[in-house]
Amino acid sequence: MAPLALCVIISALICILSEAYYEVKSLLTVSGRRLQYSPRRPAIDTGSSDTVNRVINGAPGHVAFIVDGNGRWAQANGLPRSDGHTKGANVTVEVVRSAFAAGVSTVTLYLFSTENWKRPPAEIANIFAVLDKYLVDFLSYLKENKIGLFVIGQPDRLPESTRELIAHVQKHTQPTADKKLCLAISYGGRADIVQAAQALAVRAQKGNLSPEDITEGTLERALSTGRLGLPNPDLVIRTSGEFRLSNFLLWQCAYAEFKILPCMWPEMTAVALREALVDYSSRQRRFGGVES
Repeated sequence: MAPLALCVIISALICILSEAYYEVKSLLTVSGRRLQYSPRRPAIDTGSSDTVNRVINGAPGHVAFIVDGNGRWAQANGLPRSDGHTKGANVTVEVVRSAFAAGVSTVTLYLFSTENWKRPPAEIANIFAVLDKYLVDFLSYLKENKIGLFVIGQPDRLPESTRELIAHVQKHTQPTADKKLCLAISYGGRADIVQAAQALAVRAQKGNLSPEDITEGTLERALSTGRLGLPNPDLVIRTSGEFRLSNFLLWQCAYAEFKILPCMWPEMTAVALREALVDYSSRQRRFGGVES
């Protein structure tokens, strides 16, 4: 078992180093001091709903959003934090619709982290009440557009009403889905890596897996996203101007592009999303190689 433990430790260290590297990269990107030349971003017509709903050539296949700033937006506007979560939910609907309309095939929303359980019980209850409402309201859109609902995180910690609604929506959307909406709820990237390592350790203990057979691919398939067949993110968008991953998809984001937006999540718009997608389409992704 010692080689297995060593593999797990090395994998975790790689993950943490990747997170630190990409936080620095995103800082350089936002401050305008990218280390490589990027073509000037094309202008976007913000006055036409037709433009907002148009497919973008070169759009990322998987966009992951770190939804951040609901409570702070509310407080800055003299409102209770609960109003921020409600406004943020309205924005989420618009952003998700716009992302799929632009040609994105997988959208992941980081809605509630394992660390968010530290918040006041009343705020947590409000967050899940808002989530329940929008799960019901969004079902028809998901069915009509063949978008399946997937969830990563710790479902056993969620309120019973939320678990039941998730199961209901999944039952009615996954069988016919050709696109995917993933909600990260009670999710933590470190916990995800730990559970994957534990699953591999159990297989090794039972004699079904040799430590030398553990590769990056083996571990990746044991992660929550791998078990659901979700691709790794191509683009991560974070609002609120914060330069960190906040324990989100640490392994999966190793080669993701980043876009940090200064606005709070309730201020996010479809136009801002499209600008980020167009910016992504102009980038050159080399994955450690060189340009041909």
